[in-house]
Amino acid sequence: MSSQEMINACTQTLSGFASKGFFNGFSVSKTTSNLAEYQFRWHFNCDFELKLNTKSKKITMPMVLPLVKSRSAMDKDFREFINELSDPDLPDHRRFNEKQLSVTNKDSKLSLSMQLPDDVNSESIVDEVGKFISVIHQVFKIFLKNGQYDEYVSGTYRIDADSFW
Repeated sequence: MSSQEMINACTQTLSGFASKGFFNGFSVSKTTSNLAEYQFRWHFNCDFELKLNTKSKKITMPMVLPLVKSRSAMDKDFREFINELSDPDLPDHRRFNEKQLSVTNKDSKLSLSMQLPDDVNSESIVDEVGKFISVIHQVFKIFLKNGQYDEYVSGTYRIDADSFW
């Protein structure tokens, strides 16, 4: 699969999420021969960025959760939550290879990357992008809710956590 085909498939997939109202304000902010950067408004009406690097075959969201100190309890809980997504008891469509997802915390910003399979093609990239978006969605709908992070949510996103949940 060529880099351009991969970028086109990723763009179409993300555009499809936007056209269905899953997120808003979708745009392609930058493309080169091996890189595509996307922006969209999503959870808590915040702007999110997603990057596709076709050379390294990696999808990255540089800031999933802001203002999370490295090695804090929340940082550790987040990493554990992501690691649990490789549990063999999960259905295939929700389970990840244990080395496929990686978490980084730089400047108190938790980011998430997903390594695409070497044999990624125009059909499988659609599924992979969908799985990645699903993981981010789970962070907001499961991790933050079940992790007792109401204070973080209300302070970081300036919303009443009780009204959100």
